[in-house]
Amino acid sequence: MNRNEETFRAIIARVSELSKIYTQLEATPRTFGSNHKLHCVEIHLIEAIGTLGETNTTELAKHLDVTKGAISQKIAKLSQLGLVQKSGHGPDKRSYTITLTQEGVVAFEGHARFHQEIFEAFVADNLNQSKQDLLHLEKDLERLVKIFSRF
Repeated sequence: MNRNEETFRAIIARVSELSKIYTQLEATPRTFGSNHKLHCVEIHLIEAIGTLGETNTTELAKHLDVTKGAISQKIAKLSQLGLVQKSGHGPDKRSYTITLTQEGVVAFEGHARFHQEIFEAFVADNLNQSKQDLLHLEKDLERLVKIFSRF
């Protein structure tokens, strides 16, 4: 047995634990300040629209690396919820632009605050770490990403 095997197993257990927590975090619908509970895919679509500004399904599909059909389905739902607005664009009724409504902007900004809270918690928990220790952590995580990307 490798003398570090126990440590390696403990590291993998922590990665697995982190993965489970992240999966639960992503699976839990949240309001982000709006009147509707939104799933991860929906809030990230809102984030993309908020980031891109006035956009269309083609741009969103490219930005999120998904199909236009998937975008269209989610846009229909978000439109029904009053979070996005579709506006006709020219004579072709299939062509339209997409923007956030006021409530969509509330969700967009709430989502940004959510990420900021996570960032601030990480920073607060690591204030006493040296720059070198943080760079080592980044490199270690990068190596783990490469390892897990192989599977």
